[in-house]
Amino acid sequence: MELEQLYEQMEEDPGYVQTVRALEARFTAALPPVSQTGTGFRKAQGARGFDALQVGDIMLWTAGNSFINGNYANPFSHAGIYLGDQLGRGQGKKWVMEAWPITALWHEGVWARELDRWKAKGIRVALGRIKNGSPLWHFTNAVRTVNTYGVNGRTGYNSNPGTKDKDTTIIGARVLYCSQLVWKNFIPTGIDLDSNDAAYHTWVIAKRTRWVLDNIVRPGVMPDEIRASPYVVWYYDQVNP
Repeated sequence: MELEQLYEQMEEDPGYVQTVRALEARFTAALPPVSQTGTGFRKAQGARGFDALQVGDIMLWTAGNSFINGNYANPFSHAGIYLGDQLGRGQGKKWVMEAWPITALWHEGVWARELDRWKAKGIRVALGRIKNGSPLWHFTNAVRTVNTYGVNGRTGYNSNPGTKDKDTTIIGARVLYCSQLVWKNFIPTGIDLDSNDAAYHTWVIAKRTRWVLDNIVRPGVMPDEIRASPYVVWYYDQVNP
């Protein structure tokens, strides 16, 4: 069945809960498997997955934000770029470049935040790297992105996920959301991580509405679309022990 026909059928059917559940299972099963091969990669299980991180690697997680999870996450709700101990904020720590909305616990915008948060027990995390990208290539991309957007809040948070192509407001202030930041990191290299994955889009229309797909998901870039990108080799994807 064509996707357009499937969308119409779902919108006309008020009792599509079983369809949603089936699509969730299908989408999860269709995700690229965790790779154990490729240049610079090794089998990474348990805590050793974090030991394999290199500057510029892509990081995804599933957290407990019910709004994000309920609207877009299947299963990933957040994304970041690994900076190591060289490109973050020093202090002898390892850092991840992330974009966050304002909360009571953290500042708004693009910041370097500590890697240890990603190691919390029970959080599902995926770690990946661009296929055939050398460590120097990844490092150079990360340096460019840090120089462009900063890691101390000088770039604000983009609260409109349907605007991945825009990183400035009408008054010229820079803004990004988390997966947009990761996507922007690779656009100058000619790599577009927005997979527009058909299985994910089908899940969105079933879980939410066609409007959400057409006005937010398609013109934006979601963490799950990055997870389905054919450009990335994922060397860790599991719930932290």
